[in-house]
Amino acid sequence: MWTSHYSPTSASVLILDTDLDFASSLKIYLSRFSLHVSAVTTEDAMLNVFQQRQVNLVIMDWVLAGSECLDLLQKIRVQYGAHIIMLSARNTCVDRVMGLKAGADDYIGKPCDPSELIARIQAVLRRGSAIEGITHVNAGNDVVCFDRWELHKDSRILLSPTGMSIPLSNAEFRLLDTFLKSPGRLCSRDQLMEKARGRGMDAFERSIDLLVSRLRHKVTEVTNEPFFIKTIRGAGYMFDAKSIQPKLAREG
Repeated sequence: MWTSHYSPTSASVLILDTDLDFASSLKIYLSRFSLHVSAVTTEDAMLNVFQQRQVNLVIMDWVLAGSECLDLLQKIRVQYGAHIIMLSARNTCVDRVMGLKAGADDYIGKPCDPSELIARIQAVLRRGSAIEGITHVNAGNDVVCFDRWELHKDSRILLSPTGMSIPLSNAEFRLLDTFLKSPGRLCSRDQLMEKARGRGMDAFERSIDLLVSRLRHKVTEVTNEPFFIKTIRGAGYMFDAKSIQPKLAREG
């Protein structure tokens, strides 16, 4: 996986959209903010860019149908380590949930205000840079083990006891990391909002209940087993893992 050290105004951004005129116009606009921007119209062209250089953020529409597009999202996240913003005219609740579950950091409907888009881009890059900085400083404790599960903080990957790999979005990672710091304790929605979410998110993205549901569903979809997050009716949530401890990285 690529490793990256960037600021929100020096990142490499790749636009993937089948509408060449739209992609070209967006490239010109984003380049005004000192971003290094490329635009492609096909999956193959996008993968060629990844082979040539590092990409920090992908802005993409639904270029493929159904599960194929979701597979592409996960490939971008896991294999290339890039952040993802979905920018699409497909903007129903179902579409947004599908995109976010597959690993997108944010989902914006077309048409959108250009100033909002650049603000969302910078917010995603700031969060990503902050997380990478934290894991770089604490490289010896970048894996947390709990009841035979492992959370790999550097890659935001959750590893099941059977070795199945589950990629997490930034928001899902922050939520799980928050739970792991408060095991067996009741966490109210307001507490989770403050600790696990960043500022500048819209009302849809700020729903802790939705985020918990996304994380649960993503895990159970892979393992067919319930996860550790318990709902305490009318109060919040509790993380019910028995043993939580860091796993030191091996030397060499």
